[in-house]
Amino acid sequence: MIKQRTIANKSQYYQLYHKGLLGNKPLTWNSYKEICNSGWTEGVCIRGRGIGRSQVKYNIPLRDVPKTIEEFKKEKISESKLTFNQVMPDEYLRIQGEVCRGPGGLYLHYTTKQIPMNLALREESLNLGGSKQS
Repeated sequence: MIKQRTIANKSQYYQLYHKGLLGNKPLTWNSYKEICNSGWTEGVCIRGRGIGRSQVKYNIPLRDVPKTIEEFKKEKISESKLTFNQVMPDEYLRIQGEVCRGPGGLYLHYTTKQIPMNLALREESLNLGGSKQS
């Protein structure tokens, strides 16, 4: 019998995610310096620890990262709170979303839009399963 495992919180999720234990993940960095030292030359997305989804910056050319970091600093968000990841190829998306647990059980909250998920869910937000079917 397989023992069911529970991820207790988002912090624990990120620990497992960064170890590569939860499937595919983009290349990630903790600073602009790390990006430069890695040899990466393509675009990045900038998100942050403790920063709302609406503040995520998508598809930033590498040359514009220092300017974008300065914009975050003007909002009192230091580079140490930012994380960076490679831009993912949205044109290959078919479905993206998240599995959630609600009063009616598990359901999939998803979209078929071919843009970054947070933006896509604003345009098209579908649910399947549980008591939240659409």
